[in-house]
Amino acid sequence: LDYILIGWPLITAPAIGINAAGFALSFNFFETEERIGIPPQMRDRRALQTARSVADGLRVFTEVRKRAMPTFMVMADAAGEIAMA
Repeated sequence: LDYILIGWPLITAPAIGINAAGFALSFNFFETEERIGIPPQMRDRRALQTARSVADGLRVFTEVRKRAMPTFMVMADAAGEIAMA
């Protein structure tokens, strides 16, 4: 799917994104102990490339077990479904 990401200059992780199917996401993060794993921008892009609904987006994020930073995601879709994960 076509998608657009919006972020901050010089930071590779996007803060907000939406795709052609109307699936949108936004994230925020918080500081904890160091973690090694999949960076959030990889999951964000995968969700925007494939998700057509909040359920699809949740599936992308729950499939990743090792996360590089603690984040919470806010997702919404064209049908009006919303979730925070």
